[in-house]
Amino acid sequence: MNFDYRQLKGIHFLRLQGTHVERARMHGQILKKSIQNGALPALGKKNEWIIRRAGGVFAWKPLQDVAVNFYHHLLLPLMAKSLLPRDRELMEALADAAEIPYKTISRAMFQADGLMLLSRLSIMKHLFKDFPAQELPGCSSAVVHPSMTEAGKMLVSRNQDYPVTGPWERETTVIFHQPTEIGELPHVSVVSAGLHTAGLTTMNQEGLTVAAHAHFGRDVSVRGMPVFVLGGLIASQAKNLNEAVDIVRKHNRYANWTFVVSSAKEQNAMAIEMGPKKMAIRYLDNGLLTHTNFFHTEMQQNEALICGGRYHDDQARVCRMRQVLLANKGKITPATMSAMLGDHVDPWTGEERVLGNTLSVMATVKSVVFSPEEQILYVSTRGRSPMGLGDFAKIDVKSFWSDRTSEEAWPTIPGNRPKTPGFLPAVEEYREGYRIWHMESHTNDFAERALVSLRKAQALLPSDPHLSMQVGNVALKLGHFEEAIKYLEQAKRGKLAQYLAAVCDLFLARACDATGDRERALKLYQAWAKYPDARLREAMLDGVRRPYRKKQIDQIMLDMQFVDPIMY
Repeated sequence: MNFDYRQLKGIHFLRLQGTHVERARMHGQILKKSIQNGALPALGKKNEWIIRRAGGVFAWKPLQDVAVNFYHHLLLPLMAKSLLPRDRELMEALADAAEIPYKTISRAMFQADGLMLLSRLSIMKHLFKDFPAQELPGCSSAVVHPSMTEAGKMLVSRNQDYPVTGPWERETTVIFHQPTEIGELPHVSVVSAGLHTAGLTTMNQEGLTVAAHAHFGRDVSVRGMPVFVLGGLIASQAKNLNEAVDIVRKHNRYANWTFVVSSAKEQNAMAIEMGPKKMAIRYLDNGLLTHTNFFHTEMQQNEALICGGRYHDDQARVCRMRQVLLANKGKITPATMSAMLGDHVDPWTGEERVLGNTLSVMATVKSVVFSPEEQILYVSTRGRSPMGLGDFAKIDVKSFWSDRTSEEAWPTIPGNRPKTPGFLPAVEEYREGYRIWHMESHTNDFAERALVSLRKAQALLPSDPHLSMQVGNVALKLGHFEEAIKYLEQAKRGKLAQYLAAVCDLFLARACDATGDRERALKLYQAWAKYPDARLREAMLDGVRRPYRKKQIDQIMLDMQFVDPIMY
């Protein structure tokens, strides 16, 4: 058992040599305080917070208690039965060393899979049909062939978007794993303190990279392998793409995921799109592979997209990555990739936006660029989301632990530098509103406090119609109807994609109904009564049939990453 620790540019670096249990124990001992104050406790409580602020019938506390008990005492123990003994031992060692309850780690590690199951299991769909599908993690990955790059070497970029803003990125951790078990490969994982998994964002000694992407799908199963375990097996055992595929084929999953896996030696990459039992693969195409959170293969049949906003956002991130990378074909560098990870251009309008249809989002808690052939990674040092707006430290896996370059002189590459005046201050204010909305939703006044920050962001950047629209959405949700009308009218004067223009008019019409202006509301509803999107069209037609009632406000569900609400 052997370890090293170093802190550089605000990032924890660990080198852990030993068995899986020994490495987990060392991680817990070295970063005990960071783990206790980091992402794990928040992740462990996340799904309960979501249940308790779901709205609708879940506004009734007895039903909240039923759902929470179902999740904690039936669903999670059922899922935990699929854990391999070694993974349970690992989590127990981490909990013991970090002096936090085992259930906190278990609930944190199962959070994403657990939320997907909660949203789709038949007992929830029928008994608890109003349970929301929200706060699912999002991610963006791109792999470029050596022929696309200036140096002739494969490059991989990765944004991990997770609604645990604050504690996650504050404790960014890079772990150099040196397993002593036979058949296990050295690998480097970029995580947050306490998240002892190679299944999220990792590069191994053979030049393979692994990145996990969540999907909202129709099919789920209570029997399978957790995604953080399955991805870890690929990172620690696979030497090539075929071996990665073989590992996935041997194990079922709980829910719907994609692994983006690249191989520098093979100069190829693939997206393994997975449901609980089915899978499909697509490879590098014309030198490029991009992925966000929607399936591209026949797995699309299993997709259950949450809302139009999520759909357009997922599509926009792929579109923007392709725009940036194809425009730089043959001259892509790590700095091209790092700047792309912090990009805030809405590809549908060509304008910088604080939120909505952007590659960089408030939930971007991790931004990394890999050069797997060189065994080099570039990690954002910003320390707060969106991570792609900060500089990236260059980490050479082979020489890092012997390199004594001072922190001031340490090599970095720049992240994105927004061009719009006043953009960064507006991002900071909006991020604070986002953080309050997602991280303090267990407090009674979280929505009003979030709205204060959103107003400040909009005042700093009134030219961004997405900001104005979001302030209007939240104001409507809170019953501030005159304020909602003011901000939604301002949003209409900006440049909006057609879908968002329709959503803006829907909420403006509802605010007009709430203030007694039925004539104007009807005109707004009728203007979109033939809109092709079925869900939005039905909402408009419902507004034509009868005025929007104030008591319907509880049905509005906002996520804050999307300008379009999850539920209307």
